[in-house]
Amino acid sequence: MINRLKTKHEDISFFAKRPTPPSGIFASQEGKEYQCCFEEIPMAPNWAHCRVFKAPILPEWRMNKHLEIEKSRKSVGELPDFIVWNHNIYVSEILKHLIDCEDPFGHQFWPVTVSDQKGKNVTDKAYFRMNMRRFIMIENLQKAPKKVDFGMGPTSREMAYIPTIQNDLNTRRQIEMLPMWQHIEVAENGYFLLGEDALYLNAQLMAKLKKAGITGITEYTEYLGKAGETVGHA
Repeated sequence: MINRLKTKHEDISFFAKRPTPPSGIFASQEGKEYQCCFEEIPMAPNWAHCRVFKAPILPEWRMNKHLEIEKSRKSVGELPDFIVWNHNIYVSEILKHLIDCEDPFGHQFWPVTVSDQKGKNVTDKAYFRMNMRRFIMIENLQKAPKKVDFGMGPTSREMAYIPTIQNDLNTRRQIEMLPMWQHIEVAENGYFLLGEDALYLNAQLMAKLKKAGITGITEYTEYLGKAGETVGHA
């Protein structure tokens, strides 16, 4: 089983504050040290349709991306431990320690503040921005897609790789060994481009997070999930 985590905007809207680049670095240059520097991890020959990459460590100024939230109603409770939204990943301190223990891949974390639009802290829990460093590139085998509970339209980026996982048993077995990952693509200029902003977790890591009481990972119980449900399945 591959679990697909993507935080929904229901009662809370998230805004990541754009970090200020150091003097001499222009906005158009900000991503170059990231997009050009993915390291391919050598895998066994049987990984025929899947390549694994490790993202670079980011400089501190790029990690320093604080989180601002807006609650749509006062009854909203504590923030979830796991927030995956718009190519940003934020985790609570307890989740950070679990990830370090269960997936020692060198993921990068940076402490951040979580405030409302007036600059007031909204939680007593410590949060970190996460640079999730495992990315995989799955070959598009032009297979017919099977139904998934998170929905997948004809123009979805996931249409290029989810059907391969669904139809190629060997590829599925390989990918299900990886605790967490996101998909990556290569542009014509050779830069690496992030794919769908969902985060994929294998069954073993998901079970560990549930046992630890991590919030923000409630699984879908119907198509597209009910309110508060954030995890679909592939």
